[in-house]
Amino acid sequence: MDIESINGVRYLDSLINRQSIASTPIIENNTVIDFSFLIQKFLSDLSAITDTPELKAELNTDQSLWSAIQQISSRYGIDSSLVKAVIKQESGFNPRAVSNAGALGLMQLMPATARELGVKDPMNPVENIEGGVKYLKMLLDRFKDVKKALAAYNAGPSFVERNGVENYPSETKDYINKVLMYKSQFDKKA
Repeated sequence: MDIESINGVRYLDSLINRQSIASTPIIENNTVIDFSFLIQKFLSDLSAITDTPELKAELNTDQSLWSAIQQISSRYGIDSSLVKAVIKQESGFNPRAVSNAGALGLMQLMPATARELGVKDPMNPVENIEGGVKYLKMLLDRFKDVKKALAAYNAGPSFVERNGVENYPSETKDYINKVLMYKSQFDKKA
């Protein structure tokens, strides 16, 4: 048997049976530690945790999320690339996102806005998208301009009406530019 040290960890290499004991870690007193039971326990626990219908559904959301975005966007007559861009900017596609201001979910709906839009559970991705797209459509109809609608989504409609395009804070200008950049990227992928 050979003992070899790699990065301060000592390993025992068996010359007799390299397949079964190869690179088994050992402690300084040369006691062999078998980590296989820990690995098996970890994998078993991981399987038990991830084998829930909720998590399986969540792990398989990419396709269903894209489908929901497409269907809801189409229903409201909004470009799905714009909706994806807003979601990317608002939450980074994290359905559990909560902002410091209290905005919730994928499209970061404020609780009062969510209630006004009929969203019962803003943390439910489909309900959140439905409410967010409905709100974005209302803003697009109201302002008749994508940049103004995005500014209103970010800073509030009354802010846009009071201040005009020239007086947007840098945060709102950055928001508009990032959303439009993401929209362009999603357009290229389509």
